[in-house]
Amino acid sequence: MTIHHCEQGSAEWRALRRGRPTASNFGEIITQAGQQTSRDRWNRYRNKLLCERLFNRSIDELGDRDISDLKWVKHGRDNEARAADKLSEMLKMQLDPGGFVTDRKNRAGCSPDRFVRERNECVEIKCPSPWQHLGILLDGPGAQYKPQVQGEIYITRCDCCHFFSFHPFMPSAHVVTFPDAPFLAHLIPLLERFCNELDETERRARQLGIFQIDERDWPEAEKELRGEAVLQ
Repeated sequence: MTIHHCEQGSAEWRALRRGRPTASNFGEIITQAGQQTSRDRWNRYRNKLLCERLFNRSIDELGDRDISDLKWVKHGRDNEARAADKLSEMLKMQLDPGGFVTDRKNRAGCSPDRFVRERNECVEIKCPSPWQHLGILLDGPGAQYKPQVQGEIYITRCDCCHFFSFHPFMPSAHVVTFPDAPFLAHLIPLLERFCNELDETERRARQLGIFQIDERDWPEAEKELRGEAVLQ
């Protein structure tokens, strides 16, 4: 695996993610029970990454969210540094920026929020809405995060992942997750299959013709590709 030291959300980070399956979206490939997702869901994610490759542009994932959720996305970004400081204080250890990590074949990646300094451990920070955070406090993270967390462990080759949910008005939730061998035994071949299919589908698509945005339509087309149209 390769660690790319870049700021999450930066142009370099977006370029590294472009056209690659990432752990935050592994739930589009594998279910929480370790099975392949539905063909519709699988194809939708494949085609999204394919568009990124064909147009050489990143599609803003906010375009897939309901507008009512956008304020909680901003809430998460605004509070991530505070959450990291809180976890560092709890662990009594320094945390380093996560950047972007690609696997050994350079085909898939993930964006750990932090690494624990001098330990082979990664950190996944969540700063959700109050009701989501309360649910994590009371019932745990739930299986919905399993593909992402196990995906980060697989790609980074870390010994464990610190799942940390933070809200400034509530206690924090800290769960340490270790590799789940049976789940990874399903994830790894499914991810390989998905990457092979993505490459083959790109080859087929390029044979259909040229994918190019007309410069006259560029401003609007760029907004559409980046998912900004939903904000209008």
